[in-house]
Amino acid sequence: MGPFKNFAVELGLQVDDKYKVEPEGHNKARWASSNGSDPLFIFIDDMHLINVFLMLKRSISYHENVVANRVEYENSINQIEFMRKQFHHASYEIHKRGLFVTKQKDYTTCQS
Repeated sequence: MGPFKNFAVELGLQVDDKYKVEPEGHNKARWASSNGSDPLFIFIDDMHLINVFLMLKRSISYHENVVANRVEYENSINQIEFMRKQFHHASYEIHKRGLFVTKQKDYTTCQS
């Protein structure tokens, strides 16, 4: 393997240790899909689970930025709380399955 032994790991996002613990109610946690279905996290297929993970990660980052800029403060705090719970379920499921998630950029500025 040589110098490339950690190549794939360094290109991907690692699940934080706090998300490696199964969250309460994980087997009953649901995700509301854009097609109108609401599958359990444990039944979402790998590709869609990674997309859910990335969408939640970016959305949390966006709303944290909104709060930092004092725009729609109260609504964003509620959204962050909800999305963090969902993110924990998605992260745990990704960790449990051993999935690889490529690095993505978070939101860094708020457009108001």
